[in-house]
Amino acid sequence: MDFHKLDVTVFNSLVILLSILTLTSCDIDKVKPSITVKTRQGEKVFLPCHIAGNVEIKAVKWWKNEALVALSDHSMEMNNYHLHENNTLEIRQVTLDDDANYTCEVIRVEPWSRMIQMITIQVLYPPQITTIPESGLVDVEKGKEVTITCGVNGVPKPSIRWYHEEKEIELLYNRESLDLDRVTLKLAGLYQCIASNNIGESTSKNFIVNVIYPPEVSVERQWIHSAPDMRAEIICNVYANPPAKVEWFRDGTPVKLGGRIDMHVSSEKHTLLIRHIRDSDFGNYMCQASNHLGSSQQFVQLSGIPNMPIFLKSSRRLGSDTYRLVWQVDTYSGIIQYALKFRERDEDAPWRKIVIPSDGSLPGPIYTQSYNLTGLQLFTQYEASVLAKNKFGWSRTSKSYVFATEGADFSTDYDEQKTDDSSYTITDVTSDLVNQEENEISSRYSKGGASTSSLSIWFNLLPTTLSILYCLSHVRIT
Repeated sequence: MDFHKLDVTVFNSLVILLSILTLTSCDIDKVKPSITVKTRQGEKVFLPCHIAGNVEIKAVKWWKNEALVALSDHSMEMNNYHLHENNTLEIRQVTLDDDANYTCEVIRVEPWSRMIQMITIQVLYPPQITTIPESGLVDVEKGKEVTITCGVNGVPKPSIRWYHEEKEIELLYNRESLDLDRVTLKLAGLYQCIASNNIGESTSKNFIVNVIYPPEVSVERQWIHSAPDMRAEIICNVYANPPAKVEWFRDGTPVKLGGRIDMHVSSEKHTLLIRHIRDSDFGNYMCQASNHLGSSQQFVQLSGIPNMPIFLKSSRRLGSDTYRLVWQVDTYSGIIQYALKFRERDEDAPWRKIVIPSDGSLPGPIYTQSYNLTGLQLFTQYEASVLAKNKFGWSRTSKSYVFATEGADFSTDYDEQKTDDSSYTITDVTSDLVNQEENEISSRYSKGGASTSSLSIWFNLLPTTLSILYCLSHVRIT
């Protein structure tokens, strides 16, 4: 017998046996696939720990993540956990804190390795919303941008719907934040986010978006006609957030309230009430509104001068070269005279001006006057405007009235007459018209009827006045 060969064979056999014993007795973890248990808050959960075969067990441990929560010898046991004799872990009442990975560790006698079984608990719960800002109250300046957020938690992941003033906002995708760009007043109000995941009831949170902005002031009338002993209301509408402080000034001086003059406020409407007007009350009034974001103002003139004259539809052509102009004026103080100006409808044509005394008709407040223009050129379009004067001064210039003589290619409606914006002034008539009044040739006036009159004004020759010579060469007034 070859003992050398026998020794090698025995040695190899021992190595193989030792390898098998070593592999069997090593502390190798045998991990069973993990499973997931879905549950809800308040429910009871049992986590089984399966042990195969009749292998003797030294101990069983249950881990929650990295924390030991139960031992098979019951040397430790937490309040909400109980380990049964069959090594099943009972969680008596599930809370959100129990959402974790649980490990059952089975320690067997040598040479058997330990066994590990993993179970994941997923706690299902309805949506929970955290608002940003937390108060839900949002102040944003007009024209700026703001973001409101509903941070949502829940299992499974909730979906979110957004509403503005109870009307759903259509969005392209589910989002927790709502961006409001270039905020306008229309974007102010109640916003609501509603989150749902089919676990329990939906959850909602509200936001109030408050758009703040500096005052915006408007007036109902920029010019108010009145007279002594009458009553006047100067109204301005003020829109502001936060509310504005409103002050009144007359000709740059603060208005003293009390007695005849008082101020009333109704929502955005601010009214300065003046009773028993005096001459000293006439002037330019300013309504000024301010808050911490800024200020704004508007002006209103309270005046005794006549309202702007209005040409009437009764104006008409009387002959081939004659046209009767009829206008009306609203004024509380009697008319002293009128200033009529007309020209060919050409921006380069000079104005011809005539001062007409009042016909002395019955006191207003409505005064009607007419005037016949004769000697007009045929086939020609003209435009005219008129001012009225009472003891307080000249009115604003009327809208420009367009008319034509016989044969002119012209068709228009009175309601479509253009407005001469340059004549919309609050001041008295310009100096050139005043000079014209002073140098105007004396006129002869004759009454025609109750509301209209036929006037005859003969111009004396003034060689030094080229404009009047021009008029005499083109206009004959009868």
